[in-house]
Amino acid sequence: MVTHQIMLLAENILNRGNIFGLDRKTLQVYIGEALADDDEPDILVNVDSYILLGGFIETFIDHLIRGDLKYDSKSVATSYISFAENLKNYEGEILANTKRYIDEISNLGNTLRKLGYKIRFMISERTCGVELYFMGRTEFLRSHADRKINEWLSEGINEILVTSPFEFVLYRDRFAQQFTLGTPKLVFYPELLARHQISLSFKGNTKALYVEPYETPITIFPTDLRQKTLSAIKLIEDLLSNIKNLLIAESRTLDPPFSYEQIWIIDPLVAVGIAKNILEKAQEYDAIITLRASTAIILRTVARILNYNIEILDYVETISRALLGG
Repeated sequence: MVTHQIMLLAENILNRGNIFGLDRKTLQVYIGEALADDDEPDILVNVDSYILLGGFIETFIDHLIRGDLKYDSKSVATSYISFAENLKNYEGEILANTKRYIDEISNLGNTLRKLGYKIRFMISERTCGVELYFMGRTEFLRSHADRKINEWLSEGINEILVTSPFEFVLYRDRFAQQFTLGTPKLVFYPELLARHQISLSFKGNTKALYVEPYETPITIFPTDLRQKTLSAIKLIEDLLSNIKNLLIAESRTLDPPFSYEQIWIIDPLVAVGIAKNILEKAQEYDAIITLRASTAIILRTVARILNYNIEILDYVETISRALLGG
């Protein structure tokens, strides 16, 4: 039955663009209208789909935890669509939960502007599809990726910024080179930062726990992609380790992959249980820093509901804070 649900979820993503089936107009209303693009942009910011959907995911998980939304192994795929079809019931919470993700996107934009770039944000209902890879439905990925590359090329902007190491490597080394209508010029965020002489610093001393359970999920990648993705992850981890006043006292990369699609999309409450265990053991830290936005989203949602007083930042937010202050 789990395999059947994975197939239904994959079809949701392929046919509707994302697990909820949210369309671009909805994302524009909740997020896009609050963002400012520059005239004559020289870089297209491919906003991580988890950051775009963060407020929706937080609200969805919140109501699962509270028991207001029901699902079981036979109905998890339809639970996402049912939630999206009844957004009006959750509108106030979605708006409240989405604010921090709007701020994260805006801060990323301001970081790029500080480095001299003019930007346009890509607000799309179509994810990059890495979740299909982690769910084992690679047969859907080629078609999904072609549509995504078409979106990028249609914007007519020279460089496309990608923040996810998984998406960057998959597209650079698998899909972009095979696309017949043109090759998008992808730029990985840490590599873009390396072009500039920058100083990264937190205002005050911060003791952090680094949580990103990527070591098991990445084993499903072919060997060549696995090594390239690990190299991309190392660029992020090196950036984090070089932030002044930020002490990463412990790293956890071997936990069950609660924030990866083979767990959290299939059974969100299992992911919640694992996140709760991590939070219970993290109270000595000032912050938790993650690599993926999905990891931060689940930890943040559980921490808020269970009243754990710890700040949770993904790496993009962490870099923005270190460059912009705050």
